[in-house]
Amino acid sequence: MKIYIAGHNQEIAISIREEILLLRDHKVTARWLDKEFNRTDEHSERERVMIAQEDYDDITSADALLLIASHKRVPGGKFVEAGIALGQGKPVHVIGHRENMLMWHPDVHQFDSLDDWLNAH
Repeated sequence: MKIYIAGHNQEIAISIREEILLLRDHKVTARWLDKEFNRTDEHSERERVMIAQEDYDDITSADALLLIASHKRVPGGKFVEAGIALGQGKPVHVIGHRENMLMWHPDVHQFDSLDDWLNAH
């Protein structure tokens, strides 16, 4: 299975990617995990367009999206990414609690932990 990992904390997302790759025969399509993570306003307009397109392409090439929820409500691109995946008919798997109303969509599946998700996949 090809997975796109979405989350607000790159370090946690990289750790989850490593665990997934170690324990399962999945491919992770999220190239943002291999780049320096900067806030949007730290990029030029041209870079923003390129990054947005790359993220969109990575979601499109995935079979499912794995969203790493925060302990508290944290806004960000992960919800746009989840919306793109849902719009493309892909399942969204949330690790942690559902942070907003969209996370109750029928194609969103919630797991309390990465171990729970791994046991299901």
